[in-house]
Amino acid sequence: MVGGISRVTIVAPRSRVDLALPADVPVAEMLPVLLRYAGTDLGDDPAAQHGWTLARLDGLVLDGSHTPAQLEVRDGDVLYLRPRGDEAPVLVYDDVIDAVATATRDQPSRWTASRTRRYGLVVAVLALLGGAAVTLLAGPPQLAGGVVGLAGAAILIGIATILSRALGDQDAARAVGLVAIVYAAVGGLLVLAGDRTVGELAGPHLLVAVTAALLAAALASIGIGHAATPMFLSAGAVAGAAVLGTATAVALEVGPVPAAAVTLLVVLATLPAQPMIAYRLAGLPVPSLPAEREELRQDTETVDGERVLARSRRADELLAGMVTALAVIVAAGAAVVATADWRGLVLGAALGILLTSRARWYLGARLRLPLLAGGAVALAAVLVTLYLSVGPVARLTGVLLAVIAVAGIHFGFAMAGGKRPNSPWWGRALDVLEIVLILGIVPMAIWVSGLYAWIRGIRG
Repeated sequence: MVGGISRVTIVAPRSRVDLALPADVPVAEMLPVLLRYAGTDLGDDPAAQHGWTLARLDGLVLDGSHTPAQLEVRDGDVLYLRPRGDEAPVLVYDDVIDAVATATRDQPSRWTASRTRRYGLVVAVLALLGGAAVTLLAGPPQLAGGVVGLAGAAILIGIATILSRALGDQDAARAVGLVAIVYAAVGGLLVLAGDRTVGELAGPHLLVAVTAALLAAALASIGIGHAATPMFLSAGAVAGAAVLGTATAVALEVGPVPAAAVTLLVVLATLPAQPMIAYRLAGLPVPSLPAEREELRQDTETVDGERVLARSRRADELLAGMVTALAVIVAAGAAVVATADWRGLVLGAALGILLTSRARWYLGARLRLPLLAGGAVALAAVLVTLYLSVGPVARLTGVLLAVIAVAGIHFGFAMAGGKRPNSPWWGRALDVLEIVLILGIVPMAIWVSGLYAWIRGIRG
């Protein structure tokens, strides 16, 4: 592959053409063009009523959602246009060694260059995280560790910028940028710690740490550029929520539970606005709806299809980043408030159920999975807190029964998934439950935060 182009041979049922395929365009988007080059009548071929596929010599069909670069299509490869559902003929070998070599070469678990690259990135990230852990635990005194952490964050952000803008390696740049946020948090935590141990650090030190992490996320997003925005938007939102919670605890001199409750209220208020925020950030045009019949007749506005599709994908990426941040913040907040008393347990359970129910509003896996995972973590935190706060008999009855109920419900979903259409009655019931939870979480969070008692104290 040279210059982002793969020079391949396309073999159709009645023709053979040599073409140069762009390496960054999905195969499905190129198929109509390939059909035109391979023959003017292929698109209307009755044998291909289910569409066409592009396959290798061994019959392995190329995934249409992937690009030639992702599929490792190289210069000189021969690809076959076949009607969908038309199985490739069985290969006949006259040499046992050739058959064994082919099977070994084509097995899915074969080690590839992309796996070597992935392995190298993972080990490099783990090594850098190990360095952050060593920096955190090296003191006291802590000033040297703070300087090393902040300097390391600055250096890593510079490396991430070079990887992205000079070398075009977005994956490595994002990985290094995320590690830079960790180093910034460690440096901010230690830079003003003096001779205190890590266990003796208080709210002001944590406030400096999360502020440094937020600044590092912003700088990394700017340095890496457009491709990193969703990931660092998510990291920055989590750091921003941590800044809000820590600042609340320091300014009002309250514990982590009230601060977490206040933070949850602010974060949940953004939930309905997230889709529109992503829409605006992606630069999608707002359609002007005609109000009168004459305006409808004069509506001749044209839309740049490719531009709108690209921005729609961008909006989906940004929304995924915001939803992921919301799930992380709510799950962490639920784990904190669950440690308070029975009110915190009820609030944590309500938050977990709300996240799980909210996931059904999104069709994309990268939007739905964070909410499901966040809801599971919140409910698990409630169950663990219950388990640790009750006696042996209650552990064997209430908590164990709750675990069995959760397992049974999800096992039922797994068994029934896709076998029958969802009942509108159940959908409406979940809508009502979600409304009740949203209406109940607000006063419950205010109650857990102690705001009611504070207001009563002011009034005497």
